[in-house]
Amino acid sequence: MRILPKTIFGRLLMLLTVSLVVSQIIITFVFLHDRQDIIHKNRWHLIANKVANTVELFNRLEEEQHPLLLKTINSPGIKARFIPANKIIRPHISPPHNNTAKRLYSMLKNSIGEKSEIRVRHKILKPPPKENRLRGNNRWRKNRGTANGFIIQIQINNGKWLEIKSRSLYRDNNPWPLKLVIASAIVLVFILIASFIFARFITKPLVILGNAAEKFGKSITTTPIEEKGTAEIANTAAAFNKMQRNLQTYISDRNRILSAVSHDLKTPITRMRLRTEMLDNEKITEKFIYDLDEMNSMINGTLEFMRGESAKEAPCEIDFSGFIETIGNDWIEMGKNLKTDCPPNITTKTKPLSIKRAINNLINNAFRYSESVSMLISVNEEIITIKICDKGPGIREEMLEKVFDPFEQLDSSRNKNNGGHGLGLSIARNIIRANAGELKLYNAKEGGLCAEINIPIQQI
Repeated sequence: MRILPKTIFGRLLMLLTVSLVVSQIIITFVFLHDRQDIIHKNRWHLIANKVANTVELFNRLEEEQHPLLLKTINSPGIKARFIPANKIIRPHISPPHNNTAKRLYSMLKNSIGEKSEIRVRHKILKPPPKENRLRGNNRWRKNRGTANGFIIQIQINNGKWLEIKSRSLYRDNNPWPLKLVIASAIVLVFILIASFIFARFITKPLVILGNAAEKFGKSITTTPIEEKGTAEIANTAAAFNKMQRNLQTYISDRNRILSAVSHDLKTPITRMRLRTEMLDNEKITEKFIYDLDEMNSMINGTLEFMRGESAKEAPCEIDFSGFIETIGNDWIEMGKNLKTDCPPNITTKTKPLSIKRAINNLINNAFRYSESVSMLISVNEEIITIKICDKGPGIREEMLEKVFDPFEQLDSSRNKNNGGHGLGLSIARNIIRANAGELKLYNAKEGGLCAEINIPIQQI
């Protein structure tokens, strides 16, 4: 299962998004933790102040007024009463045994002073009866019937112990305020949008460079790309344009040299042919002419292979079905047994001269080893496939790729005695690849060799 996207844009977007989202989550949790801590401290201060004020009242009032004060203090959130000695929390658990109770104990000591003994116990309290709950107070229901509470015991001036049970610190099962959730969602959406724009901005020059390289692979005369963007991208574009100019200069110089070499080679061959025709011996004349024609054919094939003429041809829209039919008729008129099967009404864009040269090279190669050749055309949504099959002896599996090397010769079953100089397949593959396609060979199950051309339909 693939986790990382295939493209640089996808990986960069994923990296930015994950990093920023994780950072946002960490910041949010830190904020919530601090928020809860502040809320609890404020609640503890409130309880400590209330208890301190209550103790102060009990210390000031006469003992006869204490029952009335107890009734006044008691509410659904706070219960106060005087307790006997056997209900007092034993000293060995005072100071309190957990951090929450310790904080409240410390606040009570600061508010009341060291003169009064204090016992504090943190406890999960049961909910009060429904009839004793404040109207509209749904916290008990939302918190599944439990709440944080404290049992506070303080000895007042007359020696009695006052016990206060507080239910005011509820367990916060919903620490995500609605505003925070909405704000976090907005921030996450903004992060996604910003990451997408930033990743697209960073990778767009790479996409342009990739498209330029693809066009350059089809034709070296493509327009140079703009040298802009970040320093790295601009330098890469400049290096790419320089490479393109160097290759154009190299190919131009090579073509001029080839033209000169072609002229220099063909001139003596022409003179030798004229002198050969003046010989009296016809058998020797025929042999000389055959050798000279073979030399001329080798020179033309080599020059054609090295020039790569297909790159100069401009693509145009053609009736591909009629195009294939014309090629088939040309071979039939030459007396060849070529069977053609092509679907009708295929209209596409191609370089007709170069594609025709490649197909004719393959057909000519097939007729060297078989009297009957078939050419089958099939089309799907993306690819046009051309299969050219003969009934010859085929090729050994280990040679199926090697035969595309220039001047590569095969064994006695398919060799140069049948004509050719090992350039036809090389030229055909160069032409097909210049049209963003691919050419491969394979041995047919029923015997013979098949050449298969696959070209993207939007390119052909």
